[in-house]
Amino acid sequence: MTFSTEGSGTFLLASDGLWKYVAQPLIRATAILPDVDRAAQALVQLARLPSGGVQDDVTVALCRR
Repeated sequence: MTFSTEGSGTFLLASDGLWKYVAQPLIRATAILPDVDRAAQALVQLARLPSGGVQDDVTVALCRR
């Protein structure tokens, strides 16, 4: 999925462990955070259960131009 804001773009590649368990508006809002490393880490955290585990494997890759 690609998100564009203010003339720049963010490309997000993620496993179903993110897409199945996190709402797309929240994924989008997190993926466009200014710091791409923090955005990727935050996306993984969104998929975590309160116990700290995950329901499915979660992989995230973000790329900015």
